[in-house]
Amino acid sequence: MSSDKQDRSTGPTKAQLQSKALDENAHPPPLTLADMEEDVVIHGFAHALTRHLHAFHVLTAGSGVWSTEPPPCETPLFSELSHRFYLGNEGPWCVGDRMPPPHDVVRLIEHFLRQVYVGVDLEPPVVVYALVLIERFARCAGEIRGTVRMHTLRPLVITALVIACKMYFDEDVFVGDFTRLALGDDDRAIYPLVRCEMAFLRHINYVMIVRPRTFTQYFHAMRNLVREERAAQQAASDAKRAAIKEGDAPVGSPMHT
Repeated sequence: MSSDKQDRSTGPTKAQLQSKALDENAHPPPLTLADMEEDVVIHGFAHALTRHLHAFHVLTAGSGVWSTEPPPCETPLFSELSHRFYLGNEGPWCVGDRMPPPHDVVRLIEHFLRQVYVGVDLEPPVVVYALVLIERFARCAGEIRGTVRMHTLRPLVITALVIACKMYFDEDVFVGDFTRLALGDDDRAIYPLVRCEMAFLRHINYVMIVRPRTFTQYFHAMRNLVREERAAQQAASDAKRAAIKEGDAPVGSPMHT
């Protein structure tokens, strides 16, 4: 047996990863700030929101019914289609609901989040906190209505990050810092963001506290998303490498039988 096969055989299987994920979600192990890696939370955040986007698209496309009624509270206030935000690079974001998310939507979300993360000097817990708030908002609005769409995602993310910063750092947060970094220098962008923050808080009934257990479960769920993606990439790479080796083997060799 080759060392390459040994490496693959000793790696965790998909079933093992899923079992570990379920156990961590039900009984999350202790968590410290040292455990929270910047790349993991950003990547996990992007994957979590991508699942929301795909869930809405599959739901509406599969049923043959497209939502024409805007979700409560965030449209037009939380929609880039209302032209009240000046986020730049509207092309991939301001698409209609009949269009599926771009194939590279995870990368787009990551790039946008990292731009804000670095510019405002955030910390990993803020990203986890923001995801909890977005999903809390989505549950209040009704997930079937498609709260998280391409044209609502960036405004929702910015708003949740502002609120998360205020709660986590427990100090003054200047909305202008976010608008300059993520929305450009156009002063008109400040006012929609302030209105979004007020609407967001009203819609979740000002329930901003995240319990430690919930926070820990979210972090482990985000990390598991990253693990699953890496495992899938490794499996695809192994399959491709095996196919290449089989293609290079001489005809009549054991690899062709």
